[in-house]
Amino acid sequence: MTGSTFLNLFVKSPFKRLEAHMSVVQKCVGTLDALFVACQNEDWHEAKNHYAYIAKQESIADTMKHKIKLKIHHDLYLPVSRSELLTLLDMQDQLANKAEDIALLMVARKMKFPQDIRVKIEPLLAEAIRVAQRSQCVSGELADLVETGFQGLSMKLSKELINDLCVLEGRVDQKQMEARKVLYEVESSYPALDVVFWYDCINQIGSLADWSRRLGTQLMILSSR
Repeated sequence: MTGSTFLNLFVKSPFKRLEAHMSVVQKCVGTLDALFVACQNEDWHEAKNHYAYIAKQESIADTMKHKIKLKIHHDLYLPVSRSELLTLLDMQDQLANKAEDIALLMVARKMKFPQDIRVKIEPLLAEAIRVAQRSQCVSGELADLVETGFQGLSMKLSKELINDLCVLEGRVDQKQMEARKVLYEVESSYPALDVVFWYDCINQIGSLADWSRRLGTQLMILSSR
């Protein structure tokens, strides 16, 4: 077996499967924006359709996750820690889970925000989606790192990706604080139960960005071993 052929065993297995899983995860995350707009327009039929799509993609991602886990357990050659790779997969899947949680909360509660709160929630959600979409590069970067022996340009690009995720997640934290502050200032004007779920929604959106940043941290852990 030549060196390049032996390396291909590493690169193609299991990173392509992780990338395929992440593509499905991103379908969940990327639909949140349209669902949010539908809810604010009180188009509940459209909102339910978006939720059904997210739920279906989350189910597909979950099935893929279980199959990938079984394959990783049986892979003979792995250039990185098996347990850390499984952790990366679970983190990817958490993005789909979190997207479904946010979608269900908004649809089940028919969550239309008052304008003074919406102007803070909308950019918060957009920024959280941006972080999650940036995290899509993690599994691809890991494959490149393996191929180059964890050095050179690939290592530099991976460090830039990790830094980008940290910076973007920091922006989400800032917008999350702004949204909480505005809600705190006006919460007495709205039904208490609605306010409780609005706070929950803000927290869930922030969690979406947090899981995305954790993917970058996991890439750093994998590349340091």
